Amino acid sequence: MASKLKLRRQRRLREDVIWWRAEAMDCKARLLELAKLMEEAKRQRVPMPVLVPAPIMKLVDPATSEPKICLKCYDGARLGCSSCAYRLK
Repeated sequence: MASKLKLRRQRRLREDVIWWRAEAMDCKARLLELAKLMEEAKRQRVPMPVLVPAPIMKLVDPATSEPKICLKCYDGARLGCSSCAYRLK
């Protein structure tokens, strides 16, 4: 018959193995869940930003008749001077 110390060590070792197995299963489940999320993210086709040359952007931008700053006083921070601020609204 084995001594009490050896039996206690074997019992603790068995309990540790059971605990590590449970931890490994939890980690595996979490990794599989994250892999599933990554696959779903890969399936989503997100449009990537594209650099468009400036001449093409000028063709795309609609022409506006109103200037963005006041042509009389060159005050663009407040949408023009007091005489033309109402016209730019």
